[in-house]
Amino acid sequence: WVNKTANLPNVPAHSVIVNPNNRKQVFLGTALGFYYTNDIDASPVTWVRYQNNLPNTIIQYLTVDRGATTLGAFTYGRSLYTIQLPGAGGFGSSATPTPVTPTPTPGGATATPVPPTATPASSTPAAPTSLTAAVVNKTRIQLTWVDTSNNETGFRVERSINGGSYAEIGTTGANVTSITNTGLTRGVTYYYRVRAYNASGNSTYSNVASTTP
Repeated sequence: WVNKTANLPNVPAHSVIVNPNNRKQVFLGTALGFYYTNDIDASPVTWVRYQNNLPNTIIQYLTVDRGATTLGAFTYGRSLYTIQLPGAGGFGSSATPTPVTPTPTPGGATATPVPPTATPASSTPAAPTSLTAAVVNKTRIQLTWVDTSNNETGFRVERSINGGSYAEIGTTGANVTSITNTGLTRGVTYYYRVRAYNASGNSTYSNVASTTP
């Protein structure tokens, strides 16, 4: 076995599939959305999160059609999104997943799927509150906060080792209120803060939480 986790977030992975036209290209459905790599043989592997109109929800199952032209992603909400399989360079900015949500009709027939119209966020989200940091073991800290907004795209998590200079260490999807920071050094005090974000911008920061593994 070879560890291919690399820069993936510390969340469950629900489905993995290889591009049948390019064995190095691998697609992954996780609890934080869709990820892919153009070279699974690289060391380290570089995973890219690609949402681009996908909802911020769990990707439960991935599949490729028999013609090996289209990738399908089933979400936790039982919707299906499809997108054309990319070339060796991965997904371009022009590639947009197409939602496919069949609508039942009388007699058991299925109507033609109609893609929903996205509604842009009208304002920046409210700041998360009650951030806490708890030591899991000598290399892991669990962060937990309260989500006070209803229009965030996700949360940005920042860390500092001196309480003054912060750097972003990860993001989550909407409605996620916990994340685990790994690979830490025992005896070092770590400081954290979190803010929500959407298309309109970032919220103000949460309170600062700190602890020492």
